[in-house]
Amino acid sequence: MDVCTYVVLPAIHPFNFDAEANEGDSVQLTCHVAKGDLPLKIRWTHNELPLFSHMGVLASKIGDRISLLTVESVKAANWGNYTCVASNKAGQSAYTAELLVNGICLRQKHLNVFILKSLYMFSILFVVVIYTFIHNIQKAQDLN
Repeated sequence: MDVCTYVVLPAIHPFNFDAEANEGDSVQLTCHVAKGDLPLKIRWTHNELPLFSHMGVLASKIGDRISLLTVESVKAANWGNYTCVASNKAGQSAYTAELLVNGICLRQKHLNVFILKSLYMFSILFVVVIYTFIHNIQKAQDLN
């Protein structure tokens, strides 16, 4: 008798921020992966970039299926889209919620996103340049 094994794609329960935030407020999101085979990998992005805790944002894993995102003290830079990405052997699913921060004009929002994406791309370029430099030094040493 043949036994078929199916791997179930992660399914994220929808979530949203309660309301617009003011600077200094504390906000949180709960990413609950309601369906999907284990093991699961759960990660967060902010405006399509990997989330780093230096912005005052903390992601805490709770069990196998839940990740809690907390912004202890909202700042203008925290404005934007927060996406929970859950993945397993079957693939990945994502769900996004937008954090609106009172008092930020639209031009400032786009400038913040541009600056963050530029810094991220610069850091990748920097790593590639350093790697190439080190690799070329090693090749030169091997020739000697």
